[in-house]
Amino acid sequence: MLNVLMIEDNSCDAFILERACEEVGFTGKFTVASDGARARRILHELDADGEQRLPHIIVLDLGLPGLSGHEVLNEIRKNARTMQLPVIVFTSSDDPSDSVTALQNGASLFVTKPFDLDGYRQIAKRFVSQEFPRLVKEGGS
Repeated sequence: MLNVLMIEDNSCDAFILERACEEVGFTGKFTVASDGARARRILHELDADGEQRLPHIIVLDLGLPGLSGHEVLNEIRKNARTMQLPVIVFTSSDDPSDSVTALQNGASLFVTKPFDLDGYRQIAKRFVSQEFPRLVKEGGS
């Protein structure tokens, strides 16, 4: 089962993306962290056997309270255990410098959030049918 960590402070955006992915056939699990500090804790949690539980893919918003999405991405890429995880930056920012910075800092993909439900459905279909399988394969998870 594919596990996705969504780091998103807007609960409506998280809910809509998760439901849209389910509508197009995603059967994995979404875990939502509402800020960078919570994401950090999730990425360092150990399971009952003392093993680190890592998601297969991270979907990261840039506009987070506390640690910014750019800071979270930098932490992910500097940690030996998480540096290979695929990270999709999924943000409302349409600032070209955010895209350039995120991709230079190791984001696997940069996607601007849509403005309507149909846009979320289109992105969910792309994520589920193309990007999630490709990124997991490339990421070696």
